[in-house]
Order: sequence, then structure tokens, then C-alpha cells
Amino acid sequence: MQVAILRACRSARRLIAVGIVVAALVAGLRADAAPLQQQAGSPGAVYALTGSPHVWVADEEGALHWVADTRALIGKTVRWSDRREVSVEQLRSFRLGDPWVSAGMVTLGAPIYLAKWDTNQEQPQLLQVQSAADLALFGISAENYGTFIMEAAAWEQRIGFNAGELTKATLAPAAPPP
Repeated sequence: MQVAILRACRSARRLIAVGIVVAALVAGLRADAAPLQQQAGSPGAVYALTGSPHVWVADEEGALHWVADTRALIGKTVRWSDRREVSVEQLRSFRLGDPWVSAGMVTLGAPIYLAKWDTNQEQPQLLQVQSAADLALFGISAENYGTFIMEAAAWEQRIGFNAGELTKATLAPAAPPP
């Protein structure tokens, strides 16, 4: 009986955490930047966020996709010689597409972690995302949240690693602090 109550409490906490993140994402959507008003990137060009390790690559239609790791680039056209530094404000002026991730993101309690899995690594590393504003810049929205962010059990089944046993660190922020 106590185990069932503990599981129900954990599930309720997860639902509350997910609800808070989704609400923050919806609230953070820019009302003044409708997709038709946003500019398109140059296909294959790399857009590096000034002062951070984060990069986005423009697809064939000009939408910018945040690149989570090198495995996510397999099969994608990237013109590394066409690299442009952009500020957060400039980045927000582009159409942002879904993130390019190889192993998605996972929730461990309330925190959300990027499962960064580069081609030279045998297993992913979990990097804690710093804010809902970062998620929005990475292309996570209320519409695609469930596609890219999974609870630990579902993520472990899909990816094949125990999230609790992976190395954890902090993901560099993309959005400026509030």
C-alpha cells in the first residue's frame, strides 16, 4: 500500500513539473514573431550563439535546428565553412524548427536532461537544461514536448541505458537569465 502511495506521489510530482515547464514554454512564445515574419536561414549554414557552445543549422527550408550532439548530424547537410555568430535576439528572428537530437531528453524527477551522445562516445552523458527559456530556444514547444522529452522509464526503454547510472553535468545556458 505504501509503495503504491509513493509511486502515485512521484507521478503527481512529475505531472506538476511537466505542467510547469509546458506553461513556461507557452508563456515564453513570442507573440511578435509569427512564423511568416521570421527570417529563413541559409540552408546548411551554422548559426553559433555568441558566448556559448550552442549551434543551430538551417535545413533546406531555412528553419534553424539546435544541434544537440554529433550523432544528430548524421545524414544532415552542414556547411561548416558558413558559420555565423548570432545573439539571442538575432536567433529569435529566425524560424526555429525541432531540435536535432540523437537520444532526446529525459526527466529525472523535476529536472530535464539532454542526453548528449557524440559519435566518439560509447554512451550518452546527461546534461541538465537550465531553463524553460533554453528549451524554447532549442525548439521545444508545447506541441513537441512529448516527442523530445520523456520520463526516465520510457527513455531507458527506448535508448537502452539506465539514466541513473550515466554521468551527469550541467548544460551551458542559451537564454540570458531573467
